[in-house]
Amino acid sequence: MNICVLMKYWPNFGGVETVIRSLLNEFANRGHNTFIVYFTDTESDCIMQKIKICKLPNKNDVEYLHDFLLKQNINILINNWDDIFYFSKQASKGSSVKLVHCLHWAFYNSQSPKNIIKKKIYRVFPVLYGRLNKQKHIYKQNKIYDQVEAYILLSESYVEQYKRLVPNKNLEHLFAIPNPLPYTTIKPVDIGKKEKKILFVGRIEEWQKRISMIIECWKNICNKYPDWALIIVGDGPDMQRTKKLAENLPRIQFEGFREPREYYEKSSIFLMTSSVEGLPMTILECSQFACVPVVMNSFLSVRDIVIDNETGFIVPNDNLKVFAEKVCSLMDNQELREKMGKNGIEFVKRFSTEKIVDKWEKLFEELFK
Repeated sequence: MNICVLMKYWPNFGGVETVIRSLLNEFANRGHNTFIVYFTDTESDCIMQKIKICKLPNKNDVEYLHDFLLKQNINILINNWDDIFYFSKQASKGSSVKLVHCLHWAFYNSQSPKNIIKKKIYRVFPVLYGRLNKQKHIYKQNKIYDQVEAYILLSESYVEQYKRLVPNKNLEHLFAIPNPLPYTTIKPVDIGKKEKKILFVGRIEEWQKRISMIIECWKNICNKYPDWALIIVGDGPDMQRTKKLAENLPRIQFEGFREPREYYEKSSIFLMTSSVEGLPMTILECSQFACVPVVMNSFLSVRDIVIDNETGFIVPNDNLKVFAEKVCSLMDNQELREKMGKNGIEFVKRFSTEKIVDKWEKLFEELFK
């Protein structure tokens, strides 16, 4: 099979790029010819020896991508971004390419991103604007769905959400395939040597990650646990604001943008207070290293990746009091941390790259029946 992935950025930008690297490496290992075509360079030392990589000469060159698809005899074109979907659709016209669209997000969420909150109509008529925005989003996704051979969501929970929101639509081309674990080779975790560290990994952007809630949680519990530290790995537009909130609080380390593996290896507890997520890689990553997650119940796929009271804690959304209580229960009880950590290691094996690529290959078989 000749598989091409269309990307906005390469080789590095965020979670989508991490997922694509894992998938394409495994595709290549299984004998598929794999290609990446992308728009914008980013700095990275990423090496993918078996993957053929090509940058578009300019952002509007549909003809170039069309010719590339024909020349390389591409069977599958995978698009990962809504705002370049019609570019990929135009480029695949007149070819036998099967177009696949992946939505790396919840199918729909009611949380309002910052670009919406700033709109005057939203501030004056939030309910009305919410309904109109919902209808607009569903209309947009339906248009994309109607023009592809396969439409991929990250979870069966999002598939069911789509079906509820559009009850009379034929959804035979709708599939759920989760993200794979990004770390394929890890040494056994010595849980007994975990350090007393609480970890956050992610983009420092308040509207989505709500890191102010993590700072507030730490403010409420830090004096009770003088031997514990809070580690924040990541960067983003709200870094200075977040540091301001953390002023005068003890034992908070801002590490900036880093490869997080060593932090997962050392830390005991992982925190997520996001307002919305798709299927967050950081929960899979931390569980892979027995770093126990405490997560707010703010996105549908959370129960796909955390078993409440077994591999971590799922806390009612916005309930900072219960959130802090669950964090404290882990800090107080090493035996509980070790038990949940071991459970997490076993649980996330179902997201191994091999098992996820099995699902992709099954999809390819369906498309070429």
